[in-house]
Amino acid sequence: MRRCSLAVIAALWVFPLSAQELAAPRLSPFEPASTGGVAVVDRALAKLSNHQRLLIVGAHPDDEDTTLLALVGIGMGGEAAYLSLSRGEGGQNLIGPELGLGLGLIRTGELLAARGVEGTRQYFTRAYDFGYTRSLEETFERWPRDVLLEDAVRAVRRFKPQVIVAIFPGNARAGHGQHQAAGVIAEEVFHRSGEPDLYPELTAAGLPPWQAKMLYRRVWRKSEEATLEFALDPIDPLTGRSMLQLAGASRSMHRSQDMGTLQSLGSRRGGLIWLSGEVANEPTAIFDGVDTDLMAIAELLPSASVRSLARARLREISSLATEARRSLAPMEASASAPALAQIVVGIDTLIEQIEGLESDTV
Repeated sequence: MRRCSLAVIAALWVFPLSAQELAAPRLSPFEPASTGGVAVVDRALAKLSNHQRLLIVGAHPDDEDTTLLALVGIGMGGEAAYLSLSRGEGGQNLIGPELGLGLGLIRTGELLAARGVEGTRQYFTRAYDFGYTRSLEETFERWPRDVLLEDAVRAVRRFKPQVIVAIFPGNARAGHGQHQAAGVIAEEVFHRSGEPDLYPELTAAGLPPWQAKMLYRRVWRKSEEATLEFALDPIDPLTGRSMLQLAGASRSMHRSQDMGTLQSLGSRRGGLIWLSGEVANEPTAIFDGVDTDLMAIAELLPSASVRSLARARLREISSLATEARRSLAPMEASASAPALAQIVVGIDTLIEQIEGLESDTV
């Protein structure tokens, strides 16, 4: 059986593969146990209606752009993730005596709690936050660049984003040397994660080369002109809160760093600066130039017959997800059950068929 094809399917699947996973909520560790109800099911179904993946790269916990994570993960119904080079072991702790490794554990938990608010994912490298650094050179003396790149490539190949966003510029404008390193690694992983001969051990482990379509950087200063802007005032109908408010709730999970923030009302916009990749002359949306149909997943399969089968099945699944979302209502949630059951059966059947076709070609 061709491990590469199965790895692509397993790594790219933006939806759960069983009824149990479909219903599993992503809860903050500070919240009591719950099934999640209509909100969790609706979020899962939204991710069956499109194929959008965005990865943000920063240096520490609390560096991430929670507005962008909330917008993609909740507002767009896509998949988003944050890659933090470190776990923040060198920071301050305003809620207890723990420092170093203990603080790293706390801040890891805070990151996971924040991602639970947005329904997004969290990744790390092996870098240990050793405190403030004045330069990029000083940082790379303690953070081996090749190790950071390997870990970042592993995360990119596992998550397979179409868009990568650097939080910081990779130069002295970012200030903190670790921030500069995050900017450098974001650009390097964008340009190199698709190299076929880079880290063959990752390919052998089921993580083949992956090339993102675009690289952006978050607007760093007010004087910078954004390549594209996005509104943060749309309201999430399930919570009644705007993307900006949900981002504030996520940011407030960083309690050890006193990052609590008001969930403000009103209009606000975010901005990104294009750095590299395929993009329209005047992009108006984050995923402009990217095929975001669910069926696009099939294009990564090597066999034409398998691609054709996968496209047809994914088209059916996407249609069922749309139908299920339309019938999903708090007072009559069971009305969507038939479509949900068909989705689970369709996914399981597709995987079995792909495995069967690949076995025949061995």
